[in-house]
Amino acid sequence: MKSLLLLSFIFSSLFVTPQLCDFNTQIREIDALIKHGDFKNALIKTSSAKDCNDLSTKELITLLKREYQAYRNNREFKEANNAILFAKETLIKNNLTPDFDLHLLLAENYAATNDPILYKKHIKKVTDSIASPFGPNYELQGRLERTIFQQINEASLRTEAINHLLAALEAFDKLENPPVYYYYETLGNLGNRYRNAGDFDKSNYYYFQGRDFLLKHYPSNHYEIAYFNYRIASVYYEKMEYESALTYYLQAREVWIHTMKPQDKYMRYLNEAIGDMYWELEDPENALLYFNYSIEDEKKVNNDLSTKTIGIADSLINSGNYATAIDYYNEAYKWREKELGKNNVQTGACKNFVARALRFSGDTEAALIAYQEAIQILVPDMRGLEEISQTSWYENPSPQMKVQSSQYLFESLIAKGDLLKEYYLKTNEISDLEAALQTYEATITLLENQKSNQLSEASREFWTQRTLIIIESSITTALELFQITNNKDYLSKAFSYSERSKALLLLASLYDQEIRSFTNVSEAIISEEIKLKSEINDYAGKIQSEESRCAETRGKMLSLWVTKLDALQNEYDILIKTIQEKHPEYYNLKYESPIATVAVIQDQILDVNTAMISYFAGSENSYVFLITSEEIAIRKLEDTPQLFKEVSELFTNLSSQNLVQTEAQKTYLSFTETSSLLYNKLLKPELSNHNFSKLIIIPDGKLYYLPFEILLKETPINKPRGYRELSYLLKEYAISYSPSASIKLLVENDRNSNDAYFGFAPNYEGQLYMDAEQTSKTLSLLHFNKKEIESGASLFKGRSEIGKLVTEDLLKDVSSEAGILHLAMHGAIEDEHPLLSKLYFNSSEGNDGMLHIYEIYNLNIKAQLVILSACNSASGKLIRGEGIASLERAFQYAGSKALLSTLWTVDDEASLQLTKNFLTNIREGNSKDVALQNAKLQYLKTATPENLHPFYWSSFKLTGNTEPLAHKSNTGIVATGIAAITIILGVIFFRRKKRSHKLIDASSKH
Repeated sequence: MKSLLLLSFIFSSLFVTPQLCDFNTQIREIDALIKHGDFKNALIKTSSAKDCNDLSTKELITLLKREYQAYRNNREFKEANNAILFAKETLIKNNLTPDFDLHLLLAENYAATNDPILYKKHIKKVTDSIASPFGPNYELQGRLERTIFQQINEASLRTEAINHLLAALEAFDKLENPPVYYYYETLGNLGNRYRNAGDFDKSNYYYFQGRDFLLKHYPSNHYEIAYFNYRIASVYYEKMEYESALTYYLQAREVWIHTMKPQDKYMRYLNEAIGDMYWELEDPENALLYFNYSIEDEKKVNNDLSTKTIGIADSLINSGNYATAIDYYNEAYKWREKELGKNNVQTGACKNFVARALRFSGDTEAALIAYQEAIQILVPDMRGLEEISQTSWYENPSPQMKVQSSQYLFESLIAKGDLLKEYYLKTNEISDLEAALQTYEATITLLENQKSNQLSEASREFWTQRTLIIIESSITTALELFQITNNKDYLSKAFSYSERSKALLLLASLYDQEIRSFTNVSEAIISEEIKLKSEINDYAGKIQSEESRCAETRGKMLSLWVTKLDALQNEYDILIKTIQEKHPEYYNLKYESPIATVAVIQDQILDVNTAMISYFAGSENSYVFLITSEEIAIRKLEDTPQLFKEVSELFTNLSSQNLVQTEAQKTYLSFTETSSLLYNKLLKPELSNHNFSKLIIIPDGKLYYLPFEILLKETPINKPRGYRELSYLLKEYAISYSPSASIKLLVENDRNSNDAYFGFAPNYEGQLYMDAEQTSKTLSLLHFNKKEIESGASLFKGRSEIGKLVTEDLLKDVSSEAGILHLAMHGAIEDEHPLLSKLYFNSSEGNDGMLHIYEIYNLNIKAQLVILSACNSASGKLIRGEGIASLERAFQYAGSKALLSTLWTVDDEASLQLTKNFLTNIREGNSKDVALQNAKLQYLKTATPENLHPFYWSSFKLTGNTEPLAHKSNTGIVATGIAAITIILGVIFFRRKKRSHKLIDASSKH
């Protein structure tokens, strides 16, 4: 037989013609196949090309590089490793020197196979020669940055790793045709890193970019496109957007069922995830169908056998069979511990399942132990503590500790805090209730750290909502502890938690403006940061503008602007990472905004005549805090939904001129009844037995829309209709507002003594504006705005801009010079696209006459006082945890410390009288809150009966600094401001030392 085979081989070889090849043509064909995702045919063609008998060594090396790329792109990493190492051996055997491309491929391979010594050897060859005498090689630079990212360990994920990925993306974006594999892998890697960092919105942004890029090069049923859909779905899953998650999971499955075996672990993970989505969407029939798909043929392979076990346990939990469910969860945990490792994140997740089942079964102690075990798995720095027992329940992770999975950790901590409260009911040990509060506080701190990353707006909002839930539990628990111990420190804690739920983005922005002058960071870096933020705001606004327009326009511009915004955000992220590395003290201050304590508020803001009343609106419980110069008190508000319904009804009554004019008596009765009712609910207990003359209101939720000065202390009974005589709070109190006490503390110590007046009053006659549908519109004429501005300019000997040349360019040119900035004009609110809310100026050659919120963000307005005498300038979209996205808020972001703004459409003539009286009172030296109080009282005394309804005069509200206007002759104000900032920085330093001390105590407590 052997002889026959040998003879056959010799005979056949006599008739085989040596294969001659057009090498360059073959390489082009292989490259085209790789570029379009056809890796199998690329490998076939590469194998065929290697059979050519006229191949040179260099040509063989070129083919081996293509073979490596095809195997790598097809995720056959072992074969890819063999190909590139064979290329290296061939070079050595023939005494040839690797080119830069091969050095980089070898470095990439050694990074992937975790060989740091050989990685460093080859990466050095590339970095030493990266500069080209013929100009920058962006493809090489991008590949280099991504290769460096590959070998960075997990500890550097949020700094160095993302930095290199963003640098790679920046380089690739400079190419007209970026390398397909490296480009989509970079986008996918960025999506993964931002997902790990909790920035779900930015994560999916990069996943979608990667998917859309691939759709231009690969067929729509390609595995990699399906993999992007799978990752997109998983982000939606984590955001609890189950319908969107299901859509993309199903798209991934349409491809994978043709490319994967049913028992493949990723296919089973996909089927299980689809089952979960149907379960969350209350479709048990389809849920069961896909759960069954996920366990098909699982015994044939050594895959994750815990999946089926967990599914059975979930069903048992839902049927109330807790004891058996616990057995199944424990079985799954033991399997993961053995197969994945004791400290694997999935093992920690499974321990959460065990703890949950134990909790449902009523075994509180065992559940606490299980949750603590999960926490130790998920936080590596907490491992090595004593064996989990009752004494270790009180241990919580600190902000400095590394976390494997934020989502699973938050689940553990929240459940642990709730369980400790339940355990207190069993033991009556205050230490258990205190431990619950400490656990909630640790969770809030970790959530705040999550939000302090460079998160997108939507992701920050997601984590804000998670934080608010824990803050509500913390306030409730602190109040329970106060009621038990009568220790008022718990009331101060409760207030501090409430403050941590209020306008933190605005606080951070204002604080950042203050600390810049107290740091050693170069002016160039500060200027670059301001410039990038300005451009980002500008393009974010343009994108919202484009999204609000008609379809024909959107497609052309949107893609260009989104790409530009992405590039700017990449650049900004890299700059922030650089600041973090080179200026850590400034970075830490920048992202640790000072939360005002009760003691500091009492010392710095309040006196015997002034009280602060702050509200917290929770999903289940709402509270009102009263802080005076001597005490703090807290009260629970009953029936929050009904309370907010009454606030909405009153707002409708106040803001509708039509109702006032057409249903006068009905409106009067409704107003007096609801207004006095709300006074009783919101303020009466706090104001009884006190003699304040000033109130600082910190609203929350729908209370942002309520002008508190119109609340009535008494309901008129059997009296004729008469708005002048009603018992408004206005008649006893000068009322001002602030988004938070911490912001009030910052703005109250204004160092600005500039009192230069600048007033703007456009004339709208003949002026056309383009709306979102690109149709022109006109605005009604304002008959009193000219007089309003002339009056202010006369009082302060200032500058008035009146007529048809009052452009937004003019405002932008002079706004930074204003001490008093007075705008009497039309305004418009865009609830759906808040960045597009606007003030109307006269148009000019370079501008459309509409000054949008996103443009105001980029202005530098340090005025002592800004008067927004325009409709709805304090109104807009309510964002829970941040307040109202209004024109007023935009001017605060721009640096304004005190604002007079409006809650609804204002009457032109009434605005003239109110602002004129207000400015007159300011000029006479009154504090701003008293000046506004007296202006409204003067209006009530002089207005005709038909113009006395609060619609005409109560829309104006004062927010921020209430001090009398400072003048350039004033002395000592700068020193006062510096002292205030010093106090704030001192508070932070003290808090850090205290936190460190607490952590040391906690670690040695047991």
